[in-house]
Amino acid sequence: MIKGTKHSKSSIDKMKLSLRNIENNHLHIGENAYHWKGGKTTRERKILMGRQEYRQWRINVLERDNYTCQCCGIRGVELHCHHIKSFYEYIKLRYNVDNGVVLCRHCHELTHTKNK
Repeated sequence: MIKGTKHSKSSIDKMKLSLRNIENNHLHIGENAYHWKGGKTTRERKILMGRQEYRQWRINVLERDNYTCQCCGIRGVELHCHHIKSFYEYIKLRYNVDNGVVLCRHCHELTHTKNK
């Protein structure tokens, strides 16, 4: 959005829908989300993702990949750090920088959709 630009009501509504990640009239939340695992976030996941080791791993991966999506090359968007080998199945690789890759939100969703 350009500072000072006035948008019509319909444009604002379209932007709001886009921000809610609506694609083909399906919300990507709940059961329609690519990362759906039965409707609950495990206590273990909340603890693990909040640990200093995880936060440092994420920073290291972002810096290594120069804050750029490694799939499409885009910068300046919402970036996710994706574990190449599963966070849960490969416990010894959880915080290994070589097991991470930076992806934009869209590419990260596609990665998980392809795996299904």
